[in-house]
Amino acid sequence: MLTATGLKRSDLGTHGRKLVRCGGKQVLVIAQQDRLFAIANRCPHEGYPLSEGTLGPGCVLTCNWHNWKFDLPSGEALVGRDPVRTYEVIERGGEIFVDVSDPPADECRARALNGITAAIADNDRPRMAREVARLERAGFDARETLVHGLRLCNERLEDGMTHAHAAAADWLLLASRAETATERLAAQLEPLGHIAWDTNRPESFSAA
Repeated sequence: MLTATGLKRSDLGTHGRKLVRCGGKQVLVIAQQDRLFAIANRCPHEGYPLSEGTLGPGCVLTCNWHNWKFDLPSGEALVGRDPVRTYEVIERGGEIFVDVSDPPADECRARALNGITAAIADNDRPRMAREVARLERAGFDARETLVHGLRLCNERLEDGMTHAHAAAADWLLLASRAETATERLAAQLEPLGHIAWDTNRPESFSAA
């Protein structure tokens, strides 16, 4: 659903950008190379404001904190790992409108599990945490990420299992008893990080 931003191109100023709130979200509207873009203002890495980033040639926005670079048309991370959320943006009667509707839940689930796959391959625990949180935010059980990780890594375990399997039940029990979301996330993350560490090797032990 399109939402009016109250902006016109002339409001984007000499830097060609303006931060607005739409549907409770911070949306960065950008004009570059005669095109309009709308993206989430928070860098998916650590949440720093992309409104303070640097626009470069080829419709690329660089986060000034850790140099992550994003392709504005697609949101793809050119430097860094997680893509930034993009929004549909159009002009109507000279005013800029954006669609800040959330993607379908199944699409969010697929993105989170794909992110878990990439995070395990890189042994990237911060990204694992982000993807677990995204899955929960989409309304799914965070334990799905552990099941996904165990299945993904099965062929890279010579004896078919690791200490992560034995410890997982205890960590999940701790997660169920956690008093805060932060404590729950930390407990959910531990067995995922463990399995990533134990399979941080190129060998595969699948049957011939």
